[in-house]
Amino acid sequence: MSAYTSRPQNLFVAEGCLALQAQKESYNGMQYTSTQVSSRNKGHWKYGRFDIRAKLPYGKGMWPAIWMMPNNPAYGGWPRSGEIDIMENLGDNTRLVYATLHYGTTNQMSQGTYTTTTEDRSLSDTFHVYTMIWDTNSFSFYLDSVHNYWNCSTWSPNNVAYPKPFDQTFFMMFDLAIGGSWGGPPDAATVFPQKMLVDWIRVYRRQNTSVIKQRAENRDCGKRPVAINGKWIELALKTGALAGFTLHDIAGREVIRITGGTPVAGRIRFPIPATLSRGFYVWKLAAGGTTTSGRVVVD
Repeated sequence: MSAYTSRPQNLFVAEGCLALQAQKESYNGMQYTSTQVSSRNKGHWKYGRFDIRAKLPYGKGMWPAIWMMPNNPAYGGWPRSGEIDIMENLGDNTRLVYATLHYGTTNQMSQGTYTTTTEDRSLSDTFHVYTMIWDTNSFSFYLDSVHNYWNCSTWSPNNVAYPKPFDQTFFMMFDLAIGGSWGGPPDAATVFPQKMLVDWIRVYRRQNTSVIKQRAENRDCGKRPVAINGKWIELALKTGALAGFTLHDIAGREVIRITGGTPVAGRIRFPIPATLSRGFYVWKLAAGGTTTSGRVVVD
């Protein structure tokens, strides 16, 4: 019931966050517009820990989701090759989060839910960290790395043997849908525009079964690094040693490497080319035997 677009009205960087915006407007025969972001052909993973810090929209008809689909559907079309929903919410109840696995020939599914407390605050009032730990034969889901609200180690697809189909690589998607058969369409009380804000995404290779505590960080995107374009990034340097600088995109690919930079008055500058695509990047600074890192937005 909505048209997905990549227009700046629907997809943009707002105060250091990726913003997916839903609007009420007539577009290509639809009543609403929204957007979807995918790492297809850019980043895909099999097993690991996935942390996403996001703030959700509210109102009936809003259907934000963070989910994963198979990079190469080895067992056939949906749902045979699986779907992993790290987070779904229906905007008329912004305290209830869903995590779901889809599989089989007839959309079999396993699902867990968590309802936030007054102390947690709702999913649209503040940012929360949505975590999934995916192992060879299990999934665990957390809210703010504190609430382990669902562990799943049994599923019985009727087309392949367990633990298939979740033995393949999957790519990630961010989606702000409007309407649909599950939550229904917006009503007269739904306020537009609505935003789903994504602060950061972190993917870790699994090494053990422990969970790293990740604070929800009650602060807004406005306190994040400033946007830059075609200038430089300036970093403080506590040592006078020569420094090396690297910049990686959201899929972990190295896009810039500069070695032998020399600090001036305790600071060092590295150029950012104007041709660099818009988006989120992670910088790493190596100097004096230590490495520090941070994030930057190219706007």
